[in-house]
Amino acid sequence: MDPICLLFISIFFFPVIIFVFLLTTEKLLPQFAALSAVGIIIYCFVAVLYIFLTLGNSLPWQYIIPWFTIGKNTINISIIIDYQSLIMALILYFIAALVLIYSIEYKKSDRHYHRFFAYVCVFVASMSGIIFSGNLLVTFIFWELVGFNSYLLIGFWYDKPKAVQAAKKAFMVNRISDVFFLITLLILYQQHHSLDFGTLYLQISKNGLNDSHFWASLCFFVGCAGKSAQFPFMIWLPDAMEGPTPVSALIHAATMVAAGIYLLIRYSFLLTPYSSDVILLMGIVTSLLGAYFALFQNDIKKILAFSTVSQLGLMMAAIGVRQYEIAFFHLCTHAFFKAGLFLGAGAVIHGYHHIVHASSTFDKQNIKYMGGIARLMPLTFATFAVFGLALSGVPLFSGHLSKEMIIQSVYSGVVSHSYYWYYVIILLIITFTTSWYICRLIYKIFLGNSRLHLILPNTNINSISDNGLCITLPIMVLAVFSTWLIFGINPLVGEYSYFFSYFGLSGYTHSSALYAIVTAISLIGLVLSYIFHAKSLHTSQKSYIAPWYFRWFYKCSFHQLYMNIAMRYALVHPQLLYANIVHHTDSNIINRLIHAMAIGHVTLAHVVHWADRQIVDGFVIITQNLSTHCARLFNTYQEGAPQKQLSAIFTGIIIIFVLIVIFIV
Repeated sequence: MDPICLLFISIFFFPVIIFVFLLTTEKLLPQFAALSAVGIIIYCFVAVLYIFLTLGNSLPWQYIIPWFTIGKNTINISIIIDYQSLIMALILYFIAALVLIYSIEYKKSDRHYHRFFAYVCVFVASMSGIIFSGNLLVTFIFWELVGFNSYLLIGFWYDKPKAVQAAKKAFMVNRISDVFFLITLLILYQQHHSLDFGTLYLQISKNGLNDSHFWASLCFFVGCAGKSAQFPFMIWLPDAMEGPTPVSALIHAATMVAAGIYLLIRYSFLLTPYSSDVILLMGIVTSLLGAYFALFQNDIKKILAFSTVSQLGLMMAAIGVRQYEIAFFHLCTHAFFKAGLFLGAGAVIHGYHHIVHASSTFDKQNIKYMGGIARLMPLTFATFAVFGLALSGVPLFSGHLSKEMIIQSVYSGVVSHSYYWYYVIILLIITFTTSWYICRLIYKIFLGNSRLHLILPNTNINSISDNGLCITLPIMVLAVFSTWLIFGINPLVGEYSYFFSYFGLSGYTHSSALYAIVTAISLIGLVLSYIFHAKSLHTSQKSYIAPWYFRWFYKCSFHQLYMNIAMRYALVHPQLLYANIVHHTDSNIINRLIHAMAIGHVTLAHVVHWADRQIVDGFVIITQNLSTHCARLFNTYQEGAPQKQLSAIFTGIIIIFVLIVIFIV
């Protein structure tokens, strides 16, 4: 077997072995569990980096292992290694290693320490299967494993009802979208008799796309939209914040929500022009809703979750205009600053956890009662600000390079599609909204005066400080990777990034005027948000009553346009009603009918039993008794007594005489 193939197999199986080992050896020292998990993920990162450097001039590289046959067709387990899969894998293992290092300190007081590191290892292994798989059936298997592992991690604290409900919600919503993924496999296999990446690519390149491919690509998009939290499947992602914060960082940065975007980019040759238009529309709608929902949330992790939804929508928009390289570029830049935002949020939550440890009334994720900790946690504040600036798209930060290119890509379509102007305007609104809510988040957490005394008057806020090295080091590393330096020399324009030296960039045009507008809107959003929130925190809430339309705007944002309620009434309640009807029918009709039939059978059995005992058995007894009496009667004439024999003869003669007289005379 090829050495590269053996190395790849070790990349997948070693984390699985650690997963099994940690689950079966919980009595070992916690430090051993953490070090073994971190060590194996670092090994995987080094192995992928070695493959990247070794095969750099020989890519793409493929290895095929026959699996089973269906008629004349063979289903293969294939491994495809190219620049796209290697870069995605490097980001996955890099961020996973940082998250695990962060978790050494963050999770040290958790009684399920071993189980956490075990779950993360198998989660990363499942994602690596999606990244390197060259067959859609094998990809689907790993796709389901990622979904199952996310269920385990979101519901990690299974003694918390909210965590259990969130895990079930994420699992069920993703199962709905996975049905469409499966339909895609059926359509493609019916059309091409293969699910191999290479075979599909060659046949479609040769014969082109047809109507079946439109439905296949549309179902494929819906299947990917579930994991990537696109409208209307976005409802599971905010609730998934009930899981541990390091898990949230991993899910949002490089695993679950990234999987859908990655697959759409990888199998972009399946997308027809009409399905691309649908993807563009849904991506912009999702991005707008995500930014809108993040405006007035008070839960620090929910704000970041809706931010992820919005950024994923931007990636979908880039896919919709067929700029797949730019979508992948934003996926990569977003991974670093979003992981940093979640880890920074975890550092803040961890800090509050220590000072209000004994309180059960304070929600340590509620930014309404934070503030004033920038001087107490300067390192956390500085790095969190870097991540926020990258998210808002400010120059000199990585998010600016990729985000601005997405807006430029949509703007390029105005020439052939005049209605794209509406999309550009919406994207500018999203840019402003993103700057607004991330500045609000930073201000309410770190700046102004502390509001903790409003709920816990006797708590000393000054005891909060930056966390230990295991928490701060990964955050600092991610802060460096959220600047432009990692992606190119030019700090302002993304098209000159090192990234595109591996993928190229076709059909992209740059407008200096639009660039200036996008940059200005990002900065204006930050400044206005800072001024507004600095003023509002010093203004008495009782002295101002907002107009009805603003209250309506606020409530719709805070309650997410009541989508959860709408979904409950549209999907859950009809299913519960149907279940109740079936239960009522089963209990009151079918069960009663079966009960009546049982009573009838028992009654019939009693009747048959009586007839058998009284009639059949009675007839048998009568026959027996008659035979016995007859036998006894005739037996008396067989005893050799002359008197009885003569009396019998005379009796017989008399009977015969009487019969003759009656019938003849």
